[in-house]
Amino acid sequence: MNSLEYAAKMLKEDTMRIGSTVLLFLITAVTAAASLGNPDREYTVKNMGVVKDIIVSTQKVRGGTYNFLNGSDFAQFGIYRERRNLKKNFRKVGRKFNHASETIGVDFQQLLDKTRNLNKMAFQLDPLTAFRAYSTLIETMIRNEQRIQRHFFADADPFARQISSLMVADLLPLSEEIGKLRGIGAGAIARSSCEDEEAEMMQASVRAIRSYLDKSLSDLKSLRTRYGSHLPEDFGKRTDELRKKIDDYIAFAEKRIISKEAIDENPNTYFERGTEIITEIMDLYAAGESLLLDRRYADSGRSR
Repeated sequence: MNSLEYAAKMLKEDTMRIGSTVLLFLITAVTAAASLGNPDREYTVKNMGVVKDIIVSTQKVRGGTYNFLNGSDFAQFGIYRERRNLKKNFRKVGRKFNHASETIGVDFQQLLDKTRNLNKMAFQLDPLTAFRAYSTLIETMIRNEQRIQRHFFADADPFARQISSLMVADLLPLSEEIGKLRGIGAGAIARSSCEDEEAEMMQASVRAIRSYLDKSLSDLKSLRTRYGSHLPEDFGKRTDELRKKIDDYIAFAEKRIISKEAIDENPNTYFERGTEIITEIMDLYAAGESLLLDRRYADSGRSR
């Protein structure tokens, strides 16, 4: 086993341990908050939101790293910016939890250490190995957010269950697949060709995007049908625009990048288009957070 294979093996093992750490961290945080008299829902939603921000920054670090390793020197500036954002969000979470439990701070420090180790190692790895290592970390964090949602919203009113499920079961996975399409595509553009393995990964992401998009829009429509009179007027109404942007992005990837041997596009422009789409998805996520924290809307769901 050579050094890169060993590093990849260790990264995989580390990311599995990170998943357990994230889950323990969130459960302990909410339990400790309850013991201090903080509302469970508010504490859960806010802390899931911070982890969501960490996921989004990690997606950008992953894509920028892949772009850089395939020849785009400009990408490194974005990588270091997002690494700073990661550090800031980890500290933000640490400050919130220090008053609640010393164990929480220790657990999250371990997660931060694993992320730092991956960041330090990433530039020495094969591009796809680094990409997969970040992806494993992100996907584990998303799965744990979903488990947290199922656990802490199991006895909530139907409205809260539907909104929180939309956020973590639909929108986060949709953003992750867009992030994969963005990252692999930008790397292929930077290298001016798309390899077979990259094409397969991008095609898999395209299929997943279409599935998660259909599910997201269906669930949004269901929410508006069931709770329309209690929702903000503009909630979920720009979905046609979102679908068009995603469809156009997929079409561009299929026509200009996937399986192409000579690509003449700008990797940074392609990356930014993907980022704009993810931002719109996260705007929907934020709207869901606001609804969960607004007791008017939560109370409206109890009788449904």
